[in-house]
Amino acid sequence: MNKVLAILMEPAQYTLDRNSAIYDPMGIDYIYLRGESVASNVQVSAEDRLEKGILSRFRSARSYLRNYDTVIINGYNSLEFILFWMLNLWYKKVIAIESDTPLRIPQTCLKRLLKFLYLHLIFSPKWIYGLAGGSVSHVQLFSHYGMPTNRIYLMPMVIDTNKFIKLKKDLNKNSSSIFRFLYVGRLVECKDLPVLLQAFSTLNKKHNNTELVLVGNGELESQLKGQWNNYKGITFAGVQYGECLLDFYRKSDCLILPSKSEPWGLVVNEALAAGLPVIVSDSVGARWDLVENPNTGIVFPTGNAEELGKAMEKMISDSDFYQSCSKNAADLMHNHWNFTFYKKCLEEFLHETGKSQ
Repeated sequence: MNKVLAILMEPAQYTLDRNSAIYDPMGIDYIYLRGESVASNVQVSAEDRLEKGILSRFRSARSYLRNYDTVIINGYNSLEFILFWMLNLWYKKVIAIESDTPLRIPQTCLKRLLKFLYLHLIFSPKWIYGLAGGSVSHVQLFSHYGMPTNRIYLMPMVIDTNKFIKLKKDLNKNSSSIFRFLYVGRLVECKDLPVLLQAFSTLNKKHNNTELVLVGNGELESQLKGQWNNYKGITFAGVQYGECLLDFYRKSDCLILPSKSEPWGLVVNEALAAGLPVIVSDSVGARWDLVENPNTGIVFPTGNAEELGKAMEKMISDSDFYQSCSKNAADLMHNHWNFTFYKKCLEEFLHETGKSQ
């Protein structure tokens, strides 16, 4: 029987949910690189995370390669990945890189060269596989840097959509005269929140029945509050978890993610699972699989407040478009892009790679 170990970055809520629903029933072991999540209040015990220290990590990597047939590792830049990769030149086990990073070509020649050399090197062995979080740009990352297509598998970025079933059923967009836009995430520079706030303030002057709620905290919190906290219609709700966060999705009408850089954006999954249409920048990795082709919302050019404003205007004024996006959102997340789909992709990968072992 193929023994599988997953090396996970951190105990984020979506990984805990996935482990419980898929990894545990399939008998897949897992361990974390970090003991706590950056984006939530989740922590794991010392026995569930890798030891610190280079020598300890080396010994752990060697032991795992001796005892497992397949190792799935989140990302390709960690010390643990490099140790596993180097040691596997001897053990020749299956190592799969699970990545939510889309293809981005560095702007400077030196960075392009260094990235090209590094990724071509680590992608070249026949025992290295790519598990792409999305089916378009995330797959292109592996293929662009030399990994053959027969070693690239889709491993979708998913959440526990069952948590949102009640929200989906109860959602009624005509129950309130207020149209509420929602942002969920860190209040940091890469999220491009000034563009969102600027677009909303312009829209609100024309449509005073609109609100914008920002859920989260971060290094820009004080600055943004100083500029906008007294603006009518804008609410800074702080960090929210669990049922409290679900309640914000329940009471909102549209999620906006205006990021300048966003490898995926799991808040898009959450909003869609709640039946909310979304507006995202074209720098959000989830746009290809979850927004554009399924027609669940609008993609606007990164940093363009005017185009973002037009997208918000359409959500408010075009009821048929809004209802269509809402229906498509719920259908996509509850009938396709979910744990069942992830398990199917994982089983296909393990079956195909198991043939060669």
